Amino acid sequence: MVEVVVFSFESSKSQPLPDRVERRKIEKQVAQAHHEHLIVFCDGPSSSQVWQWVDRDDGRTRFLQHQFSPTQAGQALLDKRQTP
Repeated sequence: MVEVVVFSFESSKSQPLPDRVERRKIEKQVAQAHHEHLIVFCDGPSSSQVWQWVDRDDGRTRFLQHQFSPTQAGQALLDKRQTP
């Protein structure tokens, strides 16, 4: 079983979520300490979220993300996490 470390990054009300380039930089820093991880970027307490992880199947690395809103069901995120 693989252990996955989860990080939560919440932006302040005056600052938007980091863009994709900034999120990749953050991911690279996290990867130095935790090979398997999930980062959840939150835009305030009840707004949108970006869930970001790395898929390392078949010897290649893919950076994946999922836009999530609290009003959505979580099934789409679960399906994306389980799809090779």
